[in-house]
Amino acid sequence: MGKRHKGRGSPKGTGQPDPTKDRSDHDAARGKKKLTLQDLAGELPSDDDLRNYTQYIIDESDRGAAVMAASLVERALEDAIRAYTVAPEDGTADTWFQGANAPFRTFAAKIALGRALGIYGEHMDARLGIMKNVRNAFAHRMIPLDFTHPTLTEASLKLSPDPEKHKALPPKVLFAIACIALAKTLGEHAQAKGGKVTVPPFP
Repeated sequence: MGKRHKGRGSPKGTGQPDPTKDRSDHDAARGKKKLTLQDLAGELPSDDDLRNYTQYIIDESDRGAAVMAASLVERALEDAIRAYTVAPEDGTADTWFQGANAPFRTFAAKIALGRALGIYGEHMDARLGIMKNVRNAFAHRMIPLDFTHPTLTEASLKLSPDPEKHKALPPKVLFAIACIALAKTLGEHAQAKGGKVTVPPFP
């Protein structure tokens, strides 16, 4: 039998982290990198996140859904562009897309570059432009906004290959489905790197 420790005071901790405490400072002190705001903005969804992305969108507010869905497309577009460019393996390509002075930092710049590289044609360029503009409307408007606004409803319908068939869908869902489908197509295209991106299949 081991010796009992004598002394007063409460026993030492069990070593299990308390989930209610913010451990960021503690982790940073132990050598773990503390995430910056830029890190948070660029954090990629996991495979589980992607599988549940539709539900994430449904659970979000209209504003959150528009920003999240369009951001997914923007990242997929960046991946497709990277697949078409040749860059040194020293992080140079990152400077094209990240940072205040990066030439292709904005969604608009990525869309224009994708078209210039021949990744897609006029029709896909227009669809990406709609997604960008909807995202920007939600991101920059200083008063409440939702997808019931006639302008946003009309824009969402333009993303459907058959507006008459899908006009009964809530505009928020329609926009999200279109973004997720296009992001998936761009991602697959980036892996295959061949031919122009075609209009993705739509439910």
